[in-house]
Amino acid sequence: MLPLYAAWRGLKPIDGGPQERCEQIQVSHYAPALPPYTQCLRPYSDKLSDRVRLEKRWMDCDALLGLWHSTTHLGGVKSSQSRRKPLFVDAGANIGSCTLMMLALGIETIAFEPLPANLFYLTSAVLANRPAFRAHLTLHPIALGAASGTTPLYSQRGNAGNTVVNAPVGDSQANEAAMVHAGAVTQILVSTLDSRMWPDNTAPAPRITLLKMDVQGYECRLLAGAQRLLAARAIRAMKLEVAPRWLRKQGCSAMKLYTKLRGAGFHLWAKPVGSQAEVLTTPLTQFLPHNSSLRFPPTHAYRLRATAADFRRLDTMAQHHLAVQDFIATLPRAGAKAAGAKSRVLAKVSARARLLGKAAALGKADGPHAAPKQQFIYSEGRGKKERTQ
Repeated sequence: MLPLYAAWRGLKPIDGGPQERCEQIQVSHYAPALPPYTQCLRPYSDKLSDRVRLEKRWMDCDALLGLWHSTTHLGGVKSSQSRRKPLFVDAGANIGSCTLMMLALGIETIAFEPLPANLFYLTSAVLANRPAFRAHLTLHPIALGAASGTTPLYSQRGNAGNTVVNAPVGDSQANEAAMVHAGAVTQILVSTLDSRMWPDNTAPAPRITLLKMDVQGYECRLLAGAQRLLAARAIRAMKLEVAPRWLRKQGCSAMKLYTKLRGAGFHLWAKPVGSQAEVLTTPLTQFLPHNSSLRFPPTHAYRLRATAADFRRLDTMAQHHLAVQDFIATLPRAGAKAAGAKSRVLAKVSARARLLGKAAALGKADGPHAAPKQQFIYSEGRGKKERTQ
């Protein structure tokens, strides 16, 4: 199959091969005001489709709602960017779990996914929903890297979430051996985030409010192709998966990735040890992207400051197929004199969340800012490596 170069035109689903067929489900979310929508799953056994079929959504996407809201409301955007529409960029969109969730909220979304079979399910789902989904989506059927070119793409049987650019890396020794034996599933186009998002550097930089980066070890190369965007502080926040074995196979490491992100000005955040919850939230009655008066936005669970020691620890586990951890990266507000400025803002948000939770637990409901009882949303542990969607 030849590489796909142009952005999807939205007229019909992308051909994924003769065995691909859309099994439609209705996605349900913890946010009551999130409009229901349709997602397409594989009709045969696949880790991601099986999990979404069971839980009615991909829970790893949940934290994106709170991160989007906090990033758009904390400020720090340059005046030239503030007049531009905020964007969600999904690098490694897979079958579209996170992309569809953001589209359901009317958020302008730019998605990148190179595997034709995954593209079939993503585009079929977009067309199965209301026309606004297509209107808010720009889909590039390519991978993102350090430079433009073509490269082989490998995919693990039974876990298309583990689709790897340029190198076969499996979530077990047996699966990796099978990927090596099967060879590349196709040749794909690789481009840079700079060239796709900011082709004319004389124009104002785009406003990338949130980048979800799940590219199976290709994170360092993706960031190498986003130097102009990073220098312009055009990317305000990221959610990323760090898998040291995958990074090493791509000539990088967890510590090198940490150094790149810190060098670009980002602070990194992790969940408490042992925590499986993506979010701590109160029920929402009016969560819409244009509504800036939300009193109880969803609060993501990434509240612990991640340090170099966390990433060095991950590198010591690079031989393990299952070693993987998710992080959030955020920029401090523009004009802050010290890195601690952002920490103080997030500390206030976290403290407020704890107070609201305490008030709810005690049954207090006084005043106009009373909080309804909080709910913890748990995402079952991966067990085996899967893509964040």
